[in-house]
Amino acid sequence: MEKLAGSAAIAELIHQTKAALRGKQNTLHIDTAPTAGSANPVSSGGVYTALRRKQDILRIDIEPTADSVNPVSSGGVKAALDELKQQIPHYADGDEVSY
Repeated sequence: MEKLAGSAAIAELIHQTKAALRGKQNTLHIDTAPTAGSANPVSSGGVYTALRRKQDILRIDIEPTADSVNPVSSGGVKAALDELKQQIPHYADGDEVSY
């Protein structure tokens, strides 16, 4: 920006300030809880509540377990798949399979 003197400098500064303000958000919307897809900030109470609800310790099952909501270790998944693979009969190409 070139240097302007006196009233011309002030007029230019006012013009630039008004241009910058035209791009501002008129109303700030604050979500009360973290919301998927929202670009709004979240109130500190909403952040606090969300963090209080989080799982304190991540529990990982060693092997797949019925009715568990915990993730399973990759070794556990591999072992379960290997066990299933042993239970599936192997057929040569062209063999018919009936169930």
